[in-house]
Amino acid sequence: MASEMTRGTKDPSRGTTRLGPDESCTTCTQGNGALLLRSVYPRGPAAQLGPAGFHGRSFASFRTYVLLHDSDEAERQGLALRRMYRTLAPQVTENPTFLHLTDATEAGIRRAVDQCAAVGFEMIILSFGSGLDMESTDPAYVRSVAASVEYAHSRGIELGGYNLMASSRRVGHAGDCVNASGAWNGAACLASSWSDGYFRRVKDFIEATGLDAIETDGPYEGQSCASKEHAHHRGEEDSAWTQYERNMEFYAWCKERGMYVHAPDPYYFRGINKDGMGYVETNWNLPLWEQITLARQNIYDGTWVKAPSQGWMFVPLVKYHGGWPQCCVEPAGFLHGEWEFYLSMYFATGVSPCYRGTRLYDDEEPASEALVQRYVAFNNKYRTILHADMVHLKRADGNGIDALLHVEPVAAKCRERAMLVVFHQSRAAAINTTLRVPLYYSGLDDVASVSRMGGEATTVRLRRDFSVTVRVEMAPASVAWWVFESPPGSAKRADASQRSVITHTPGLPGLFDATTKT
Repeated sequence: MASEMTRGTKDPSRGTTRLGPDESCTTCTQGNGALLLRSVYPRGPAAQLGPAGFHGRSFASFRTYVLLHDSDEAERQGLALRRMYRTLAPQVTENPTFLHLTDATEAGIRRAVDQCAAVGFEMIILSFGSGLDMESTDPAYVRSVAASVEYAHSRGIELGGYNLMASSRRVGHAGDCVNASGAWNGAACLASSWSDGYFRRVKDFIEATGLDAIETDGPYEGQSCASKEHAHHRGEEDSAWTQYERNMEFYAWCKERGMYVHAPDPYYFRGINKDGMGYVETNWNLPLWEQITLARQNIYDGTWVKAPSQGWMFVPLVKYHGGWPQCCVEPAGFLHGEWEFYLSMYFATGVSPCYRGTRLYDDEEPASEALVQRYVAFNNKYRTILHADMVHLKRADGNGIDALLHVEPVAAKCRERAMLVVFHQSRAAAINTTLRVPLYYSGLDDVASVSRMGGEATTVRLRRDFSVTVRVEMAPASVAWWVFESPPGSAKRADASQRSVITHTPGLPGLFDATTKT
């Protein structure tokens, strides 16, 4: 079951869809445990309806969707869940490549726009700490941001910005969520008169500047409000659904304008495009190679329940929390191994992270610009299969290889039916091993044409379990990929004993220069 009102919390007491006791059951052999699945408001809704009703004449609850599985296999259930999201919330398939810019000055934006246009990035989101103020009513400032948006559009780049909504925000007693004793309850109240002004200011700013995207940090996350003086709720019992619905009405307004909505809570069924894939922010305080290992673990774990395009990750180009300078791409440099491994990891998994900093390459080093261009070109060439579904093969541990498989069973969508991506992060030694590749979900059923990194294709026969075996030879700290296609009609069908044997040309991360032999 998947609820629209996810509330953005892991606390089951604040969720809407959860297992609980069945008080009417007195003879169950398992006792009065978690036997009954309920989908209810955790508080209220306590709506007062009618001709003179405080909340008007009508009421619509949140929706809960039920997905019936045909198997208890984890991978198949995950594929079904991700298809459900793609079907019911198709905006989650949008996956722009963007810079999370930390300099919101006109000069900083123009410089970043020029770099994004040069390498093929598609969007800039002005990050937290960048200096952007989306609640400003200063005409000169609004005109300045509008000019930056216009310049970005002239270069084919979309521009958006970060704004803190409610959670963790204090705006004064008249607008804060308060508990029964009147103390601040962890957020501003989105059903107070303060919120009327907040939504008006942000909407006016968006309309005046023409921003294309918004990152809403701290949306409604389940805080109740006991105030009896706020404009849009009567007390604590009706404070949950009124705040939630007002937040969702804002998302609907954004989607009506065609905006991309980046939000840290999984309100997919109410319009957001992307939520976090699932990471701990202090990951980015660690040395870069440790970050990279954890990031692949986060991707592997998160994509069981999310499409690759559905969750964002992170790259600390500049200082984020702590750990500087070992935790940042700068000052290590844009030709350093960690930066290229980061690029190869995210583009090859189909996950679009927040590249947070002031630039994507060093203007004084042309090779650093060419490096980013090459990975963007790889993404553009294989975008359909990279953003298709994913089969999980081996989780990262930082020692041996780890791997995933993109699959697209609908041949009309792209030539590639599957793409195997293998990571070998160890910097100590090369590796020579074999990997079983299950192609069942690719739609290939007899033979396949396989090529490594644009090399010569060979034809291999699938086993009865729809798998093939690939021999993987990789240099230290490298990444490699194989494409599986339906063989052309004139291709000779391979013998069942045939295997693809791969050799790797050294060079980090080895995503583009390799040969294939059988």
